Amino acid sequence: MDFSNLKKLLSGLLPDNTVIAMSLGAPADFELHPEEQSLTGSMAKKRLEDFKSSRYVASLALNQLGYENFPLLINQHRGPVWPRTVVGSLTHCDGIAFAVANYNSAVRSIGIDLEAYTTMAPNLYRMICSEQELTHLQQFEQPELMAKVIFSVKESIYKCLNPLLNEWIDFKDVSIELDPQARKYRAAPNSKIAAQLKMEFIEGGWLVDGEYLYSCCWLNGSTSITESVASPQ
Repeated sequence: MDFSNLKKLLSGLLPDNTVIAMSLGAPADFELHPEEQSLTGSMAKKRLEDFKSSRYVASLALNQLGYENFPLLINQHRGPVWPRTVVGSLTHCDGIAFAVANYNSAVRSIGIDLEAYTTMAPNLYRMICSEQELTHLQQFEQPELMAKVIFSVKESIYKCLNPLLNEWIDFKDVSIELDPQARKYRAAPNSKIAAQLKMEFIEGGWLVDGEYLYSCCWLNGSTSITESVASPQ
């Protein structure tokens, strides 16, 4: 599977100099680092395949930043623990694994998400959307499809903010406004998160390529947290 054109498209959504790695599964000869292997335990076959493919693309991205054979472990929220000088994010769907990474001197944090570009049933998206978002969705011809965009955007925002805040972020802790023509969004976090990040809004984008939806979120290097948070265990 050739991801070269898709990578070019994705590079337009991401911060400058962000490394992108994609693969349809992991090669047969790819081996997990022993410390990564210790995390697999009794994973079911599908979960293990996804774990291996995500570690494979992470290793490709990290190699480009000068980190070879780095074990990508997990924190208390099951998120990846990147090297101290790196920020990154992982996602996978239907066997496709996708990783991005950059130096934290350039980007404060980053999050990505990959989803099948399909509609969401109203009973599902009402669980993730605020009343304001539900009203916002009604302006679109296909609200069930745009609800999937909101879901994906919130997934990428969670992956971006969780390493900074080190706490669970609920779907309704951020409110999304979509600009479908530009394929950009503006996210308003709740007052607590906004105060911690010293920012009223978070902006990002998404794109659709074939049957898949890709979204991203990042904060630049000037963003800081105003209250202390616990370090990952």
